[in-house]
Amino acid sequence: MENLFFLADFFFLVWVSFLLLPSWMAGHFWQRNRFTRTSFEEEKHMKPSTFKWAGPNLDLIKTLDEYCYGEEEIPFAIMLRGTWGCGKTWLVDRFFEEKKKNRKNDDIAGFPLRVSLFGVASATEIGDALYAELHPILAGKPGQVGSFVVRSLLKTTLRIDLNDLTDKKNKEKSSESITLAGADLGILGPDGKPRRRIIVFDDLERANMPKPDILAAIHPLISNGENRVLLLANEEEIIVGDKDATKQYLRTKEKTVCLTLEVKPDFQSAFSKIEMKIKDPDFKNFFKILRNHLELLAVKAGMSNLRLLSFFVPLGETLFKNIKTTYRTESHYAALSELFICVYIRLIENRIYGVPLNLLNKLIKNPSQPKNSFLKSDEPTPSETDRNNAIICTRLKTYDYMFLRSPLISPDSLEALVMRGTVQAEAINASLALDNRFTEQTELPSWLRVWNYSLSSEQELDKAVAAFMIDFENRKFVDLDMLHACSIYLTLHRVGQEGFNASDPVDCAKNYIKDVFAKKNMFEERIRMAIADPNHLSLFPPFGRSFSEEGSQDFQIIKGFYFSEQKLWLEKQLTVKSIELQSLFDENWDKFISLLFRVSETEPVYEHLPILQHLNTIIFSRKIISLPADHRMYLIACLKERYEKTVHHSSALHPECDWFSELSKALSDAVAQSDGSPLFKEGLKATIEPLCDAAKRTPIP
Repeated sequence: MENLFFLADFFFLVWVSFLLLPSWMAGHFWQRNRFTRTSFEEEKHMKPSTFKWAGPNLDLIKTLDEYCYGEEEIPFAIMLRGTWGCGKTWLVDRFFEEKKKNRKNDDIAGFPLRVSLFGVASATEIGDALYAELHPILAGKPGQVGSFVVRSLLKTTLRIDLNDLTDKKNKEKSSESITLAGADLGILGPDGKPRRRIIVFDDLERANMPKPDILAAIHPLISNGENRVLLLANEEEIIVGDKDATKQYLRTKEKTVCLTLEVKPDFQSAFSKIEMKIKDPDFKNFFKILRNHLELLAVKAGMSNLRLLSFFVPLGETLFKNIKTTYRTESHYAALSELFICVYIRLIENRIYGVPLNLLNKLIKNPSQPKNSFLKSDEPTPSETDRNNAIICTRLKTYDYMFLRSPLISPDSLEALVMRGTVQAEAINASLALDNRFTEQTELPSWLRVWNYSLSSEQELDKAVAAFMIDFENRKFVDLDMLHACSIYLTLHRVGQEGFNASDPVDCAKNYIKDVFAKKNMFEERIRMAIADPNHLSLFPPFGRSFSEEGSQDFQIIKGFYFSEQKLWLEKQLTVKSIELQSLFDENWDKFISLLFRVSETEPVYEHLPILQHLNTIIFSRKIISLPADHRMYLIACLKERYEKTVHHSSALHPECDWFSELSKALSDAVAQSDGSPLFKEGLKATIEPLCDAAKRTPIP
């Protein structure tokens, strides 16, 4: 009786090659003779003209059509293989959509069964999925699939018994049987033969059970030659690793799958499908120009994942809308293509190949060349890191250098786009404004006009140097611009340019930096610049342009001085701003929260600035205790999340770490000293406990 309630999940597989005629023989016979069909038979299925949508997969679709709707009995399955995202699922879906249009009276064409093997751990689950496809209403009811009621129904339908199929090395046996499908698979057609079913099994490589077991479970579905089974898989993920497992998979596949077809990425169809979803008419016009670059890039990089386009195009549309209207004209489309391809390359490397952006930036800046020892057996074996970096560098060579090192977008803006899908519109437009393709040469900042000295005429350069001298004396360049200005100053001094012959150019640059910080006020637009990482700038300076004296010792001294002055300035400003923040706590709760914690898509001003360390923990803890219960609980949760970021030394919030330890003690004291009832105090303890426990127990890395 127990077997009536619980069907065995699955059992081990053994190869018994002499039991059945090898399906590859039948497949070979069918494949050899399928091209001798008469024109009448071809037209009976689908006119060849309707295959035009298939693009590079035209022959594959013709074969698929003959397999699914041909007259012969074919006792094997077909596998469509290809890399992730190449369009396997889309191709099959489109095929059946077209068949449904052209064979309106044939319910087989319109309604193939679709089963995803993603995460499937047993043959029982395959049966559940098939049953759900056949009976979506019943199977969709909570608690029905897998229940005794459903299993009892399935007993009256097609039943698949899998005997002790294990390899010679595995002596364990099992005689359990399972039901894989529902009622319609066993119904006879008008001619007295079993009605044909087309069953599509997708994501074979993502199943959580041995692949040979899946193939063995599927085999009875096609053993009588009537049903048609399609397997969609990224087979490269299956046949890597364990050699014995691969060998067993291939042997089992030989019995079930005779024909394996390679799906080619269909860029044109993918672009057309995605293009239909674009809402902005201007971006649609721009995309027509961009798609040629994207297709060429994907081909050169050997990147067949078309699914990435589904993420990139909506993101690109958002990016396009945030670019200034004056920059979005057709005359700028060529330059804008450089910006968008730069973003797409990062997406390829990060999303497809899993390369961290910081490593990618480092290799783009200083590409490491594969060492000779990679090819010499008598040299030490290179480390895994060296091998991986060599692979990345080899791939980077396939990209256009202009796109890799585009100055049209900064590393920070690239990271925001790729990792968070956030468009830093102001920073991106500022970078575009510094390119002579968007701004007239005479309107560019004087430091940039000098920086372009190798591309300028003598007359243009003389004017640029004269303008730079005036701007430098008037301290016009602020924020990270001043680092570029100081670097340019060193260059002009080094080459002996008249007017830049100071006895100590480093002191001259330091005085410039001191003067600017002395007059610099703090406002939101400068906060991101204020926490810039000097190590990050050593890889990619602001605006994507290298410092003219990047490798010189003098400039390294100036850059270090700049960040030390910035740190002092930031601490002073945060001390002043903390007084305002503490006042907001009482006067405007919503404003207080929005400045510190992310409550929407807007980045909080102090999200990455260690301002809390300037608040008095005793006063602040008493304020927290006096808050309404909902505000108190929300604030404690936000503070706990912020504290967890402070424990890392690399975090910009690390200076707040000790402050949180003091706050947890102050909170405990504030609860003990409160005037509430014992039960109220108990509630306060429960509220502050998550933060206090975290501050006590979390080890500092």
